[in-house]
Order: sequence, then C-alpha cells, then structure tokens
Amino acid sequence: MKFDSQITKLSKIKTDCLALPVFESAPKDNPHLKDFPKAVSDQIAALFKSDVVNGKEGKGYLLKVGGKHGFEYLYVQGVGKKGELNHDTIRKFGGNLVSGLKGMKFKNTAIYIPKSLKVGSDLSVISQMAVEGLLLGSYELLKYKSKPTQKSLPAKFNFILPDSWDKRSFNAGLKVGEIMAWGQNLSRDLIGHPSNYLTPIEMAKTAKSMARKYGFKCEVLTKAQIQRLKMNCVLAVNAGSKEPPQFIIMKYKGPRSKENPVCLVGKGITFDSGGISLKKAQDMDQMKGDMGGAACVLASVAVAARLKLPINLVGLIPATDNLPSGSAYKPGDILTAMNGKTIEVLNTDAEGRLILADALSYAQRLKPEAIIDVATLTGAAIVALGYVSSALFTNDDKLRKLLISGSEKSSEKTWELPLWKEYQEQIKSSIADIKNTGGRPAGSCTAAAFLNNFTGKYPWAHLDIAAVDIVFSGGAYTPKGPSGYGVRLVSEFLREWK
Repeated sequence: MKFDSQITKLSKIKTDCLALPVFESAPKDNPHLKDFPKAVSDQIAALFKSDVVNGKEGKGYLLKVGGKHGFEYLYVQGVGKKGELNHDTIRKFGGNLVSGLKGMKFKNTAIYIPKSLKVGSDLSVISQMAVEGLLLGSYELLKYKSKPTQKSLPAKFNFILPDSWDKRSFNAGLKVGEIMAWGQNLSRDLIGHPSNYLTPIEMAKTAKSMARKYGFKCEVLTKAQIQRLKMNCVLAVNAGSKEPPQFIIMKYKGPRSKENPVCLVGKGITFDSGGISLKKAQDMDQMKGDMGGAACVLASVAVAARLKLPINLVGLIPATDNLPSGSAYKPGDILTAMNGKTIEVLNTDAEGRLILADALSYAQRLKPEAIIDVATLTGAAIVALGYVSSALFTNDDKLRKLLISGSEKSSEKTWELPLWKEYQEQIKSSIADIKNTGGRPAGSCTAAAFLNNFTGKYPWAHLDIAAVDIVFSGGAYTPKGPSGYGVRLVSEFLREWK
C-alpha cells in the first residue's frame, strides 16, 4: 500500500474511487459537499435525508456516480460529530475506510480531505493518523492458512488536500504513519505466531533479521553466556524446557550516540503453561502471546531505527518458554538473581517477573538514562482496568509525563497505579530477600514492587499490558486477535525523548 498527496481541483481527479469523510448533522457540518458537482452533492443530500448516510462514526456507503466526474465510485465515510473530532477520529476514519473497501478491487483510491478535518496546527499528525488507521485496519495474519485468500485492497491512496495546506508538512506524516503501523503489525505477527513456530531461537533470528535490514546491532547470548552472567532466574524458568533460553540485545545509535542509552526490556515468554503451578486448560492457547512485551520492544527498536530517531537505544529480551517437566523449577525453590537478591518461589506461574529481574539487573550495567519494561505480567491488571488500558508504574516524573503523552498521541491507553512501600512489605520472604508473589491483593502493584528491586536508582517505568495484548471485539483499526499494543505508545515516547 502506497500513499501520496496532491493539491488539485475535484474536476481534475482521476481515480477508481473517491473517499469522502462526512460529519453528522448534514449539511450544516459538511460545507465541503458544495465542492462537488451538483448532481453528486444532491445524491449525497438525498442519502442523508433518507438516513442511508448519517455521518455516524464507522458508517460507510458506496455510491456509484459514473466516470464523468473523474471517479466511478464515491465512498462516503462517517466520522461522527464535528465537535468531537480528534486525532483518533482520523485514525478510525482510516480503519473504517479500508474495512469498507475490502474486496472492492479498486487499484487506487483518492481521499478528499476537507479543511474541517484539521485537528491542531501540525498537518503531519493528521496524515500520520490516517495512514496508521488504513494500515492497522487492513491487518490480517494469513501465514497459517493452507490456501490464504486476502480480500483485495487499493494499492495506492492519494490524499486530496485543501489549497491552503502545506503539502510538505502533510507528506512528512505519511512516512511516520507507515512506519508506526508497520511496527505494530510486526508485533501482531510475532504475537500471533504459535509457540511451535516462534520459539526463543526463532525470536532471536527475527531480531537479527530486523537488525540487518534496518541498521542496528543485535547480539544473542547463548545459554552458556547466560550461565556465566549468573542469570539464575532466566535459567530456572527455562529449566523445564528442551528449548535453550536466548537473551537478545538490540542496540540502535542515532545522532546522539554519546549519551547513555534508554533501555527497553520486554518479557519474552514464548509459551506459558504456568510450569509446575499449571494453568487451567481453558484459554491456555492464548499463552503463546505471553511474549507481547518482547514483541513490543523488538518492534519499537526497529521503528526507532527506521525513523532514524536521535537517540541511543538498547532493547533487551529474555526469551524462554515456561513448561513443567522433571527438571522444571518448583514452588519452594530459592533463586539468586543476577544482582544477588534471593527470591523464594511460591508460584512458578509468576515467572515473567523472574526473567525480568535478571534483564533489569543487566540493564543497570549499561548505566541507562531510563529503563522501561513492557510485560504481559498480571491478571490483576485486567481486574483493575478491564480490557481497556495497561497499568503504568514509575518512579520518575519525566517518564510519567512522556509515557502519558505517548499514550494520548497513540490512543493506547495507560493508567498509573502506585508503588507504595507497603507493597514491598507484602512480598518480603521469611527465608529469602523477597518472594515472587504477594498473593491476590493488589497483584499488579506487588508485581511492580518486585521488579523495583532490580532497577537500582535509575529512572524506571513498568507497563503491565496483560489486559490489552488481545483484542476480543474488533474496532475500527483493531481487528480481533493480537493487538500489538505498546509499539506506538513507546515509539511516541522515544520521539519525544530529549
């Protein structure tokens, strides 16, 4: 799918289909309908009058108008109430539009952008949101179909801009939107792969492939190297598996390469059975996606490299599965993490925080400007926030501000929960330094408190994405299945980092 823009008169447009955004309450809020030939605007007015077209968000209608106008078809797409217009409205417009055009066999489509669709002063944001919606809304995972059939989509979208708009500024956002959506779709692919395909070794191969293609470095530590580093938590979680663990280190250096890095850490459990503390069989298939944090980190590093961000960035992924066997670690075991902290294991299904303990300890060696970890960590996050938002924990005001800003720009919701000292008391062990679960009360908070033992004095934030890694009921640009949550949020954060 390719994207371009031009400033031209409607009479000079030549395209298979012209897409037209319309607000509710026509014609008052849709003065741009007057830009069209009278015969066409009368047809649209008649459709409004009969309520076939109503401008409500998500409602689209394909109208055949004949080729004499330069376009055979007009696709009228509702964007909701004009007073509620925001950047995510435009992203949803793109997602709803591409869904409506699936299977129409148009080679190219033009999108008429009226002046009234402007939000804020930065035109590049408008184009970015539109392209994100188009690409995210068209996502499908077809790799595992024996006879994959994808409904045809336009190969090109050409945005028709108001003559007062700066085309250069608008075009700048087209590429950003394409890369952002590409990153999220990459994350969706990784999460969607079954665990017999996406093993820790295959994840490492993907990271190396991305590094070669997009110009960053990737090193993968073997089991022997992990042992030498005394990453005993990673080794314990991996003990029940025939697949060796992988510790993936991705390094991207932009123009400010002399600065200490921002460190991203992603939980990479490629399948989580719960180990000896075995999960219930129902919905266990979803545990192939327990590496959603790792997928986010891998894709975010690749996005930063493609955008050529002026940042020093390191992505760390401890990758393993968590399986029961005669060699698996057990409830009651005591582990010594890389930083020397001892951990009493009460539940082997609280394994994500264990592998993150070693990864966060490793991150401290890099003397980072900041550490952000992303993990499908706790079911308690779902209880607290539903399937709507991730949980944010942080010890730093700058990280809080920038991550919330990134959340608002990406429309990937997050909500801050506390790191009160009482939660540290809840995870104290009588026979070790700490235990790997504090029980049911405040489960997300005690998990974050556990991680805080491995971050040193560095600025740190934790995103618990367990509630938002899967989409159960599809939206405009969020089809059912793996969400790829966090890539755009983290990438927007990295774009703002200074």
